[in-house]
Amino acid sequence: MSATTHPTFDNATFTLPVAGTTLVLRPVQLADAPNLRDRCADPLNVRFLPHLQGKENQTVAEVEAWIKTVQAGWNKDSLFLVIIDTADEGRVIGEGPLGYINWEKKECESGIMIDHQLAGRGIATQALNASMDFAFKELGLEKVKYGTMQENKGMVKVLSEKLRVKGRPEGRARKDGLEEFNFVFTREEWLAACK
Repeated sequence: MSATTHPTFDNATFTLPVAGTTLVLRPVQLADAPNLRDRCADPLNVRFLPHLQGKENQTVAEVEAWIKTVQAGWNKDSLFLVIIDTADEGRVIGEGPLGYINWEKKECESGIMIDHQLAGRGIATQALNASMDFAFKELGLEKVKYGTMQENKGMVKVLSEKLRVKGRPEGRARKDGLEEFNFVFTREEWLAACK
């Protein structure tokens, strides 16, 4: 079996500007650890993210160890990005797009977490539109999948109404009993909507 070839990017220099905004997406860096730790420590930020609940008391060193793991997977199985607001002194305001890439299937599972104080300002919509454009046009992926808790009305609205392609949710019960919606966006639908 031959190795799958795919685009690769330099972790130190890669940036993805979000057109028409002051936002830029870039790879996570060790210096981001305190910011990420503080975001996860805020229960309002993680209330719809069960995988981050219980991590409210992480140390900066624990987050740094996680960042090193993410960096080791860069170009291999992830292009995990943080969201920077250049108008706010380059502050990290969120993270997540383009995680868990399966290059052989040309699919990725993605998600996003924005500081709850910034909810409702269109940041998630803008960042996801930019990251999905990149996923389909530059990475050549065929599918991008998102899951969100059904009670996360804001993200359900973004994924079903606000993006260039209107997502169709499929409900399912998780192993922990929580109800979530899964959305699948395809390259064909996305490129058609971008014409």
